[in-house]
Amino acid sequence: MDSDITPATLDDQIEMQTVARRGQVYRHLQAAILSGGFPSGHMLPPERELVRRYGVTRDTIRRALRKLTVSGHLTCQPRVGYQVPAVFRGGKPVKTHAIGLIWQDISGLVTDRLLFSEIEQATADIGCALMVGSSGYDGERESETIRRLAAGGMDGLFIAPARGGSRSLELERWIREARPLVLHGHPGRWLLPDALVRRCDMLDADNADGMRQVVELLSGLGHRTAGFVCQESLEGSERFEAFKKCAGQAGLATEPRWWIAAAGATRETGRLALARLRSSGATPTAIVCSHDEIALRFAEAMPEQGLRCPEDISVVGFEGHSLRDDTAAVSLTTVDLHSDRQAQETMRLLAKQLAGVKDQPEHVRVPVSLVIRGSASVPPRRSRNDPASGGAEVVAQSAREHA
Repeated sequence: MDSDITPATLDDQIEMQTVARRGQVYRHLQAAILSGGFPSGHMLPPERELVRRYGVTRDTIRRALRKLTVSGHLTCQPRVGYQVPAVFRGGKPVKTHAIGLIWQDISGLVTDRLLFSEIEQATADIGCALMVGSSGYDGERESETIRRLAAGGMDGLFIAPARGGSRSLELERWIREARPLVLHGHPGRWLLPDALVRRCDMLDADNADGMRQVVELLSGLGHRTAGFVCQESLEGSERFEAFKKCAGQAGLATEPRWWIAAAGATRETGRLALARLRSSGATPTAIVCSHDEIALRFAEAMPEQGLRCPEDISVVGFEGHSLRDDTAAVSLTTVDLHSDRQAQETMRLLAKQLAGVKDQPEHVRVPVSLVIRGSASVPPRRSRNDPASGGAEVVAQSAREHA
């Protein structure tokens, strides 16, 4: 009978006589999980070990493991194995929390999709379900999405807050009610009142330090001039503000005519950004971009206008998704924002709140790292008076204008 299958330890569970019937493998494993024989967070033995201990075929073991995964008793870690999720503690089932993820557009930027996949995995790792919605960064749409997910049982929320439209009354209500919440990004573009923002846990990559690393690289390579191409509006861009500050500190000349809002990341916006830069007169020897997407489009447009990357212009991206894109035409130097670490920190903050811990709000900046690749090199050797060189005269003029 099934009722007598109550192993108390892993050894008790796996050192047993051969299981004669296929269904008993599933029931024995399920009982071991529920009784605490397989502790929360622990990996099951490898399939070959389970085959030997149970005396059945690998197909039988795999069917049982798949069934336990579907029922929620196990999670599958690709290329690692099967793990008992945190939903089982002390041998007893506990409530599974539902985490809401609200973003501009889940099907949009590659980097957002990368972070989404990491959040999905991190949510599963703590035994929670994931609910997903898009806001378009619009306040009214954001409110509607929060209402919909809350009606579906959302317990905690991870959100990149709206930047346009009317205020998100539902998000403001969520904050006032002190419900589990982590805000992603920085407040410069949000519609939320500052008083409410200060109540919240916030998480973002350390954009300022990433930009410091970029500017130090370019300065060390010998660049004296640099421009900035933003995939969105320059207004409220933390990366753009950090670029200007770091460039000034490093003596890297930059001018407003070299600051371009590309309004997207298509091949055409890359062409237009490059054309605007060249029409400005003296062209800087380096371009820093707010995102990898626009950096790639910019670099890809250069050969069409008789330019080479990095021989004529060095290009640096930000966010790091191109590191995982084998199809990119340019080996892009970029700042890796470590989406996996952001996801882990997000779940740590939410798990703490879901457990009822009342601490002071945390403002977490996840460390980033510069990955140097083929798109950044020493500046071209040109005449100091060449109008396209960004040479000494341009540096001197820029210094006077920014004094």
